Amino acid sequence: MSSDIQPPDHISPRGRPENLGEPEMGGTPNATPNAPQDAPAWEKTAALPPGYYPSPDVKLPSDTKPGSRRRPIIVALSLLLALIVATVGLLNVLRPYKAPPPSRSTTCASGTPCQIADEYLAAYSGGDYEAMYKLTSSASQLRFSNPAILQGNFKNAHDYIVNRTAELLNAAHIYSMAVTPGKVSQTGNTTAAVAAEVDMTSSWLGAFTENTSIPLVKEQGLWRVNWSPGLVFPQLDDPIDPHYTRRLRLYGQTATRGAIYDRDGHVLAEDETVYQIGVDPTQLKNEATVLKVLSVSLGMPASQIHSMYQGASGFVVIRTTPPALYQKIQEAINSVVPDGVQVQPATGRVYPYGADLAPATGYVQIVDPKDLDSDSTGYYSKTDFIGRDGVEAWGEQYLRPTKGGKLEVVPVNADGSDGQPVYTIAQRTAMPGDDVHTTISLASQQAAMARLRHFNGKAGGAMAVNPITGEVLVLASWPSCDPNDFSLRFQPNIDACVNNPGDPLLNRAVDGAYPVGSIFKLITLSAALEHGVKPTDVFTCPGTFQVPGEAKPRNDDIASGHGSITAPQAVPPSCDVVFWKIAVMLYQKDPTILPDTARGFGLGSSTGIVGLPAGEESAGQLPDLQSPTDAANLATGQGALQATPAQIAMVGAALGNKGIRMQPRLVSAVTTNGSSAAVKPFPAAQIGTLPLSADNLRIVQVAMMGVTETPEGTAYPDFKNYSIRVAGKTGTAESGNGNPPHSWFTCYAPASSLSGSPVPPQIAVGAVVEYSSFGEVFAVPVAKTIISTYLNATG
Repeated sequence: MSSDIQPPDHISPRGRPENLGEPEMGGTPNATPNAPQDAPAWEKTAALPPGYYPSPDVKLPSDTKPGSRRRPIIVALSLLLALIVATVGLLNVLRPYKAPPPSRSTTCASGTPCQIADEYLAAYSGGDYEAMYKLTSSASQLRFSNPAILQGNFKNAHDYIVNRTAELLNAAHIYSMAVTPGKVSQTGNTTAAVAAEVDMTSSWLGAFTENTSIPLVKEQGLWRVNWSPGLVFPQLDDPIDPHYTRRLRLYGQTATRGAIYDRDGHVLAEDETVYQIGVDPTQLKNEATVLKVLSVSLGMPASQIHSMYQGASGFVVIRTTPPALYQKIQEAINSVVPDGVQVQPATGRVYPYGADLAPATGYVQIVDPKDLDSDSTGYYSKTDFIGRDGVEAWGEQYLRPTKGGKLEVVPVNADGSDGQPVYTIAQRTAMPGDDVHTTISLASQQAAMARLRHFNGKAGGAMAVNPITGEVLVLASWPSCDPNDFSLRFQPNIDACVNNPGDPLLNRAVDGAYPVGSIFKLITLSAALEHGVKPTDVFTCPGTFQVPGEAKPRNDDIASGHGSITAPQAVPPSCDVVFWKIAVMLYQKDPTILPDTARGFGLGSSTGIVGLPAGEESAGQLPDLQSPTDAANLATGQGALQATPAQIAMVGAALGNKGIRMQPRLVSAVTTNGSSAAVKPFPAAQIGTLPLSADNLRIVQVAMMGVTETPEGTAYPDFKNYSIRVAGKTGTAESGNGNPPHSWFTCYAPASSLSGSPVPPQIAVGAVVEYSSFGEVFAVPVAKTIISTYLNATG
């Protein structure tokens, strides 16, 4: 395990990298291998107990880990860090927190040992060490002015008492504290003691209790605390160590991050062995051959590889590869091992299916300063990894391991190194993170991504759900980036992803919002049926319609028009004129009818997918209507309306599920690592019903089947010979600025026939392909691919 500590890459909360550092040149690519310890710059670190590791925030001497080598830049960074610690002191130590006031059943009288002890404990537990210092006795201040105690590391007693207190608590990574004062014992006219129970919580050790006795003396009529480090941790007060030379060490243990699974138990993300491929320039024999082989195998320019190891005096990691890639290049890499190339195993976060599952899983990346600043528990260290986007971000609280280790008091050897521990203050065994089980269908997800990639650089997104349970079966977005590049810190590919004009970090399935075109006609039809339009009412479509207040007529896609048809009959051929007319009628009746119906279908607000972090979904846009023009635009899914594939998938799902709107769920359960024991289940949940009667719902369903089953239906060519019945609706949404339209399709399957027993739907899809063509040309094939894969349908 490498002792090198890498500078962090910086990632914004939405997952977009910013100020990214240099390519990886060493260090462990995943999991925090080391634990924090109290190690001021002036102390030296000795060999550590087996199985425990020192803080990643502190530079270790080169002899701490036999065989470890570090780059000059890492040494420089470590020395700089040590200088900052020595100079600035406690700018980055224990975060002050507001602890509850000491708990005592009776109020202390003013000027008593009881009162002073309570004030001291309140200041101490609240992180106000200046106020705490003011309550210490002159005797203790004099005592800790002793140069033998200060040892040149502290300026005076004030510096020692204030900063040593913070330093000790920081070393133990204490992030919360509660104090309970106990019995007051006055041992003389000028001496007293107050018992106290201090409950501490450490991000590495969990909760533990320190019982102490606070000595007080009366000086010039005032009670004051006789302070010593033993008031922080009693084990530090020992007559054998009168100058307090002993150190506090937190030797930490870490465990693996929990795995992410699909609905059938396939691993979508897990910690496993990865391979650090690097160069030791002092061992290079045939540099030209090495550079050629590494360039081809690792996908990097030879000049970049050379610049990474140039001037180094030991092993330098060029790239960390997941197992699948290493298997492909292993033979080539082995051929240059004799020439100075080395391969070192490490533990890293691996995504076996790469970019195909990234829209669902998200990825992990090393923490950035924003993460550290917002971490109220002090859990994260600078080399920890954290979930970005998708399930990795949503499940961070479950997936991340429970840290552990031992907090020990150690003496100092004659050479300045640590001796054998003399006290163990607290300890905890590290535990792996919990596993997260998603509802994703791996085969259907891969099929969706393959179909989206097939469209020669066009971007798109799709979501598929089980209409009855709300389980998210597919969450596809293209283009997409390989999460292995982020977790294993392969900078060239990270840069390519970030700078891609196609914006592959945008999850189009849930965050891509677009006008939806004629798909909205399902909502317009629903509003019409619920507000006075009968399914038998006949409308005339001459091919044009002039909306009141507009200067000229609007043209339908078919110049000759669709003749005399009912509103349900207008859905399969996607007649615009009928729905423009309906929109004006509804607007004149009440401008809120159409937008309110759309809200009842879930538009205008995010779907609230369980398994995605808050803020990752777009709410889209649902305008209020100010004119007949607004109404006509909305009725055909144009104008200011915007929706996501996730929202449209849920529209199709609710129409197929008897009008019942279910909570979409990307996660079904969290379980204890490596077992089936449920930590937390996420069962199916209904969130509402469509604003549509059962009779009118059936009319809409029949209209949707006409889209796929009647010759005039826009999706008829795709489904006329299909092995199962599909109810759907295409959409072709104008994208503006002369660009090609967005292609849309929503559907559910299997759909029930008009006669016979109802068939429960198993899947509903919402799909979009940006700037492409008609809905039936691009979006329909995406949805059909997903359905065919999931239901084994043909035709």
